Amino acid sequence: MERHGADVAGAEHGPAGGVPSCRSVVVACVACGMVRRSVTPDTANGVREQLNAVLSDFTRIPGVCETSHWQDIVFEFSDAPHSRPRPLEANQQAVYLFFRGEDWLRVGQTSHPARFVSQHYATGRSGSNFAKDIWNNRREFGFRGSEQEVGIWIMENCGRANVRMPVGWPKEVGRLLESYLHYRLRPRFEGRRAPAAAGRRA
Repeated sequence: MERHGADVAGAEHGPAGGVPSCRSVVVACVACGMVRRSVTPDTANGVREQLNAVLSDFTRIPGVCETSHWQDIVFEFSDAPHSRPRPLEANQQAVYLFFRGEDWLRVGQTSHPARFVSQHYATGRSGSNFAKDIWNNRREFGFRGSEQEVGIWIMENCGRANVRMPVGWPKEVGRLLESYLHYRLRPRFEGRRAPAAAGRRA
């Protein structure tokens, strides 16, 4: 998973001689070619462009751009297959997104390192996670392995994007971005808000 600091990307696209605008920072950060490898590049580009547009719209919300230093965010994007991300720093938060093909599957926000790195790749790591979403709907996703193999399947068949926010940013900013992404992208699963599927057996 490649990492792109928005301060570097935005420097080329911001106003000459000044600090890059928050809209240009996000557009540059998301659009500068971050697919590590992809079997279907057209699909990957479409997903990336959609996320680019949504993040650009988010920065135009009154109060968001003025109160947040978007040039300090780090955006990461990888189509399938992907690797687990590096841990969060102390007091850092991030918004993460899982997708498959053109379908957004799960969006979340966290400041907990284990939640960010590992909990979504094993059904038993937490009460609600992406691995459980796949396991409980394994027939829909064509997964035929064991419950212990769900994490490997996720990394091989799903893409992931992360928006890492600077250390010390208010959690309200991350929660607002998470809610906005839920509203615009309509992910298939929405954590504890998703319909329970535990009773479904394959």
